[in-house]
Formats: sequence, structure tokens, C-alpha cells
Amino acid sequence: LFQQALEIDPDFAPAWAGLAHAYSVAEFYVTDEQLAEYGDQHAKSLAAAQRALELEPNQPSALHAIGNYHLTRFEWARAQAYYETALEADPDSTDIMEDYGSMLMYSLQMDESREVIERMLQLDPYVPLFRHVAAGFYNMLDQRELRNQHINRLNELAPGSWFAAGWNLNKLLEDDDPDAIHQNIHRISAEPWASSDDLQAAADWLRNPEQEPSPAVLNAVKFWQDFAIKAGRFDVFYQSALTDPPNMMLSAGMQLYAPILPPEGQHRMRAHPGAKELLSTIRLPEYWDQVGWPDLCRRTGKDDFECF
Repeated sequence: LFQQALEIDPDFAPAWAGLAHAYSVAEFYVTDEQLAEYGDQHAKSLAAAQRALELEPNQPSALHAIGNYHLTRFEWARAQAYYETALEADPDSTDIMEDYGSMLMYSLQMDESREVIERMLQLDPYVPLFRHVAAGFYNMLDQRELRNQHINRLNELAPGSWFAAGWNLNKLLEDDDPDAIHQNIHRISAEPWASSDDLQAAADWLRNPEQEPSPAVLNAVKFWQDFAIKAGRFDVFYQSALTDPPNMMLSAGMQLYAPILPPEGQHRMRAHPGAKELLSTIRLPEYWDQVGWPDLCRRTGKDDFECF
């Protein structure tokens, strides 16, 4: 639709900015085959955003899109600068707040993230994706009552969405009842990414996670990583996370806080070598050197760190 708009008016900057955002999130809404047809989606997103700024300097949505581009390259400080510049241009843009608040959450800057997310919801409480972000924030803080309020509202607003399905799975796993997962598998559909058979295989695997996961289980874990976390198979989780597209790899870092596990399990997950590899891959230690380290991780030397 943005491309059709640009065929009508090639100099309409907001359509270029919208096209940039469409490319940047395509991986969440299309199959791998469809995504491959786009080519380098993030390069196309950047080019569209830059064209918008050529036509309309300081166009807020374009600045926002460039912030997203830098985040997919794990250039945290540059992403933050673009988000903040975009918000200076449009202080009440809840779309910008959604990605900026998420960036702060991904980097474990929880106080700063809370301020942005709560402002976003105050301005625009009816967007399902915003409720998803808020649920993730309170989940990381293990404030389950607040998290559940947002999940319930999300299910009212968008009962068939993939992010509502994800929270339904999360709550089923928390209950530690494999039978309930089987009975409610229809509530956590991940089509077209993972079939119901894949999800059933993953639910079966939870009963005996020492077994090596089948291709069907791995396909389910690729989209619903909570299966591997609940199974205590952190090797499988980190292997999956490290092969994810950039947008999904970013959110994997949030699993350093994994209240789906008891405290001892959370500690083992953070202490697993995969945690250090994931955080290094998404370049968070470099950023933390600039903005301060979170409570769960610390520098242990010039080129080393640990999470505990």
C-alpha cells in the first residue's frame, strides 16, 4: 500500500517513512520464503527512511525508522539518539515510544523503560502491541498481577494475534501442566511459522527434555523459545536465539529475566556460556560500558564480563 501511494506521489515523505517501517518488521508477518523475496529488508528500510528525510528533514517517523535500523545492527547508542531526536520532533508519538521503550527494556534499563512505556499507554491504551510490550516489561520485573492485567486486555483487543498467543503459552508453562498445554494448543497457534504438530511435539518434549529435540521441536522453539527455557535446555534456547533474525535476537536478551523459571533456574540460565555469547553478539556490553551495567551482569576485565 505504501508503494502504491508512492506511485501516485513519489515525493510524499510519510509514505517513504511508512515503507521503511513495513520493511523493518516484515519478518514478524511473512514466511521465510516471502522474506527472502524482499532481499535485504533492513537496507531497503534505511534507504526508504533516508529518502523521506531528503524530502522532509526531521520527519519523525523516518528518524524513528533509522533508529530501528541501527538497533537491528546492535548499534544501541546510535539507535537511542535517533529515537530521542524523533521524540523531540513528535513528543506524543506512541509509535516511537513503543520502539524506544522496548530498546530500553532490551538493554535492561528498566527505570527508563517504565517511564516511556507508561507514557505510551497513558496516551494510547487501545493498541494491542503496546499491551504486549507492557506485559513483557512487567514480566521481566516478575510483577505478575500487572503483567496479567495487560495480557487480559491484550486478549480482549486482539484475541487472535501472535503476541496474545505467546502470552497464553507463557502462562500455561508457568502452571507446569503439560496436559493443559496439549488441551490448549489451539490457543498458541504459530502459523505459518510452526504448525500445531510442531507445538504438540514441543509439549511432548517437556515431559522428557533430556532427549535431543526433533526437527519439529526445533521449529516450535524457533518461534516459541519458552519451550526450551521451561525444559531447562538452555543450550537449545541459545542455539536458537543466536540464529534468529536481528529483531527477534534482540528480544531474546530479555530472557536473562525469566520468571517462568525458579530463581535457581534463572541463575543457571544467566551463567550458561550461551548468555555471554548472545549478549556479545548483540553488542550490549559495549553499550553498557557507556550507560552503566545492569544489576545482573558486571565487567570482570577489559574484555570479559559475567552474568549471575
